[in-house]
Amino acid sequence: MQGMEFNDLWFIFEQLSEEEMAAIPKKFRVFVKECRIPGAVSEISPRIPLNRQPLSDETHTLLATVYLTYWARDPEDRREVAEALHRNELKAQGKPVKPLTEKEYQAFLDDFEEWNERFGPIPFWAESRGRKPAEEK
Repeated sequence: MQGMEFNDLWFIFEQLSEEEMAAIPKKFRVFVKECRIPGAVSEISPRIPLNRQPLSDETHTLLATVYLTYWARDPEDRREVAEALHRNELKAQGKPVKPLTEKEYQAFLDDFEEWNERFGPIPFWAESRGRKPAEEK
């Protein structure tokens, strides 16, 4: 899997503080680095805030996923990001926008179980799944 979105995400990673970068598991950082297109250069400018840059939908989705999995600090914050991703997906499909039901939200989180296993534990994952942290694998 290769794509310019990984070059963009890698560029963003290079701009992060040590604390922000430390929250992202090494396995995921290696994955992103390996998925970059060799020789391709991101057009993101470090002088312009990300929310004012013409990022691709794929880059936005990857960045939102990183936020959801590693930087969101509580279940409510995670839910807000999931709702935003859901709205964007419905808009992209030309469907009416509506809030996620609890069943849809849990199904959305199910998609991240593989991510949790592949790249290492997602912080606060248990709480988002309605479990106590001690139950985390």
